[in-house]
Amino acid sequence: MIEKIKNYLDKICCLKSGDAVIAGVSGGADSVCLLCVLLEICAETGTAIYVVHVNHHLRTEADDDQKYVEMLCCQWDIPCHCYSYDVKSYAKEHGISTEEAGRQLRYEAFYDLKDKLAADGNVRIAVAHTMEDNAETMLLNLFRGTGLKGLRGIPVSRGDIIRPLLCLRRNEIEAWLTAQGIAWRNDCSNDTDDYTRNKIRHKMIPIAENEINENAVLHMNRTAEQLAMAADYLEDRTGKAWEACVRPLEEYGFLILDDTLLTLHPYLRSCVLLETMQKTAGTAKDISAVHVQALEGLFDMQCGRQLHLAYGMRAERTYDGVILRKKAADTKCGREDRQAAAGERKTYRRNAPEAVDIKIPGSTEIPGYGVIETRIFPAEKQNFCEIPKDRYTKWFDYDKIKDTVCIRTRQAEDYLVIDGCGNTQKLKNFFVNQKIPREERENLLLIADGKHIMWIMGHRSSQGYYIDESTKKILEIKIMFL
Repeated sequence: MIEKIKNYLDKICCLKSGDAVIAGVSGGADSVCLLCVLLEICAETGTAIYVVHVNHHLRTEADDDQKYVEMLCCQWDIPCHCYSYDVKSYAKEHGISTEEAGRQLRYEAFYDLKDKLAADGNVRIAVAHTMEDNAETMLLNLFRGTGLKGLRGIPVSRGDIIRPLLCLRRNEIEAWLTAQGIAWRNDCSNDTDDYTRNKIRHKMIPIAENEINENAVLHMNRTAEQLAMAADYLEDRTGKAWEACVRPLEEYGFLILDDTLLTLHPYLRSCVLLETMQKTAGTAKDISAVHVQALEGLFDMQCGRQLHLAYGMRAERTYDGVILRKKAADTKCGREDRQAAAGERKTYRRNAPEAVDIKIPGSTEIPGYGVIETRIFPAEKQNFCEIPKDRYTKWFDYDKIKDTVCIRTRQAEDYLVIDGCGNTQKLKNFFVNQKIPREERENLLLIADGKHIMWIMGHRSSQGYYIDESTKKILEIKIMFL
C-alpha cells in the first residue's frame, strides 16, 4: 500500500530534502495512516515532517483524541502542534454550520504553522481525504447545484494542499493499520446522521454499492478525474474565446462582439459572458445563471436597450455588440445593485417602472428590475402538492384571468380578493392594515388583471385566482431580479 501511495504522490508533487510536510492528524484511521506513510516517505526523501492536531471541543472524547495524537508523535519523534478552538462559538459568530466552522479553523491552524516554519524549500499541507470522501463531496455538490466545478470533487492538490490518500478506500486503510498493529481513534460523531455528509455516507453510498454497482465509489472517483480534465480544458477554451470575443475599451470597460460571440457553442458562450461579468465586477460571488441569461438576451434586443446588473454593472446594446461597464462604486445605484447581488431582493425602488404587459407564456424584461418568466401547464391532482413557496414564484388559475396581465404600480380603484367567499379589499386598505410604509406603497410592484391585483410582489396574492379542483390550466409567474 505504501508503494501505491508513493506512486500516487509522485504525480502530485516531488518531495525532497529541505522541503517540509505538515500532516493534519485527528487520530482517526485515515489521518493515522497518512502520518505512517508520510513518516516513511519523508525519511527516504529527507523531508521534514510536522503534525497539526485541532481540538474542536465538540465531543467529550476530544481531549483523549489529542492525547493519543501527542503520544504517537512522541513515540515516533515528530513535532506535534496542537490547536484548540471553540468551534460552536465560531460557527455562531460567523453564521455558518459547525462542520464548516471546523473546516475553516483546521486550515487556519495549518497555515498558522506553515507561516512559522523557516523551511529552505516548499512547505506542503497533507490532509487525509479518501475515495469515499471524494464520492460524498461529488454527491453533495450535485445536490447543491454547484455545476461542473463542484462535480470535480476534491482536488488531488490545490496550492500548498496535497491529498496522498485519494487513491485509497477506507477499508484498505483500516485493513493495513490492523495488519501493522496500529490503533486509531473512532469519532462517534461520524456514526450519527446529524450532518448532511453523514447521511450520504451512511445511506446513499451503501445503497449505490450494495444495490446498483459494488464499484460505484471507484467509478465516481474516475469520473471526477475526467471531469477535472474536462473543466481544465473548458477553462482554457473559455480564455481563448474571451480574448477573441471581448475587446477591452478604456472608456467603456468591455465590448462584447456579437458577430463572434453568437457563433460559439451555447455553453462556451455562457462561460465567456460569466467571465466578462466577473472581470467587470471584480468578483465571482453572487453572479449566477440568471445574470448570464439576461446579458445574453440583450443581444436579441434593439440598439440602445440597457440592463442594470449586480455590483453596479450596466450593459447596453450597440450596433457592434454589447458594452458592459461598471458604474462608480459610490453611486446610489451602485449601492442598490450590490445589495441585490448579496441577496437583498427588492420589489420597489425610487424610480418605479412604467406598466409593462406580461408575455404569456414567455419572457418579459422589466428594465432595471429583472425578467418575468411565465408558463402555462395542465392542472393535475399531483400539482396541488407542488405549489411553490418561493416569495417570487406564484401559481394562478389561468382561466379566471379576465384582462391583459401586466406589471405596474398601484392605481386608483385597485383591489384584491381576501378570502374564499370572494370578499374584496381596496389595495389602499390592504397597505394600511399590513403597515406597509407610505414611501414604499407607490413603488411596490403589482401583477394586475385590470384593476384586480393578482399579486403584490413580495407579499400576498389574491384568492380570486387560487387554484382548486376545478382548475384546468395553471399559470406560473416567476420574477428573477437582476
